Amino acid sequence: SPELRRYGVYGSRTGSLAPFTLDEPRMRSIAFSKCKFLQHPYRWTSNWQRKYMPRNLAADVLEDILHYKRSFESSFFDRVSSDRLDTRDKAFSYHMISTTLRRLGQIDNMINQCLERPLSRKASGAQTILRLGAAQLLFLNTPPHAAVNTSVQLAQKRKLGAYEKLINAILRRLA
Repeated sequence: SPELRRYGVYGSRTGSLAPFTLDEPRMRSIAFSKCKFLQHPYRWTSNWQRKYMPRNLAADVLEDILHYKRSFESSFFDRVSSDRLDTRDKAFSYHMISTTLRRLGQIDNMINQCLERPLSRKASGAQTILRLGAAQLLFLNTPPHAAVNTSVQLAQKRKLGAYEKLINAILRRLA
């Protein structure tokens, strides 16, 4: 757009469309004040997506590893390259996945103690969310209300509404 080019945010003196950095702090502040959408990397996503993207990424990567037998590195870095996550969210996802995989036996044992009968194969998505929630509660020192709430909302987002109450009950027992 002409406004972006005028402030030097997008496009160069030669007319190409490659972005370039602004050298003068004054020009940078003018450009960012005029172009509000450049101030935050998540401008195009909703608040809910921003809050739950790391957990969604972690659930996707865990399903790749445990159900499709992909390696941790290939699955994580393929998914991270397509997502718009900042460094803190990537680090949180990585930490959550690695902790879940490292403590998978303990987590599954704790979940199975809370269940009356084992989960069916159709509930593999719910089991993944339970594993992530349990890892947050037991090993990552996440506050219980936050771990339970985000796990239930992740189940809603992944269209696992039939398992919301089960996820809520088991994670509250573990808390």
